[in-house]
Formats: sequence, C-alpha cells, structure tokens
Amino acid sequence: MLLLIVCIVAVVVSIVYESRSRYGHDWPAAVVIFCGIIGLVVLAGLIFNPIEVRGDIARFNAVRSTVERARQNGESFEDAALQLEVAEQNKWLAGRQYFNSLFFLGDFIPDEVDELEPIR
Repeated sequence: MLLLIVCIVAVVVSIVYESRSRYGHDWPAAVVIFCGIIGLVVLAGLIFNPIEVRGDIARFNAVRSTVERARQNGESFEDAALQLEVAEQNKWLAGRQYFNSLFFLGDFIPDEVDELEPIR
C-alpha cells in the first residue's frame, strides 16, 4: 500500500513540475510511465492476492475437516497420505503467517491467516 501511495505522489509531483517548468524535460514523463506501471502491478496484487489466499484458506479448512473425520472413523489406510497433506498445509500456513507479519507484504495477505492454527 505504501508503494502505491509513493507512486501516486511521484506521478503528481512529476506532472506538477512539468506543468510549471518552462523547459521541456524527459524525466517527468519517464517517472509517470514507470510509476504508473509499478502502481498498476501493486494494485493488481492488492486485488487478486487476497482472493487467492482466501481460496487457500478454504482448502486448508477442508483438509482440516477431512483429517478430523478420518481420525474419528479410525481410517488407518489413509494415514500416510493424510500426514503428507497435513505437513503441506501446515507448511503453507507457516509461510503465509510469516509473510503477513512483514511490513510491506502484510497488505497483500488477509488477516484471516493469523486466526488459523496448524493441523495437529
């Protein structure tokens, strides 16, 4: 989010500088183009990444309920496959919780990730 704000400020400053300058400079146009591209990429990330993470959260919860159901029914033939899936989901959760704690990347990941607990 901070990067998006910096890009918007840089674009505004470049446009204002160019409009008040009597001499033609190329750098304000380059700043506008560069910051415009960076701003669009950041905006797309802010929109689409939380959608993907929420889908992964739903998958995590589905695996959790499957593991709980299998443990209640005493299904032992699927234990190895379930343990592998549990390890993969817990690895995903640990990674997302770490990235959510970072200053710049926290805006891209919904806070719902912090509420999840590893599958035991």
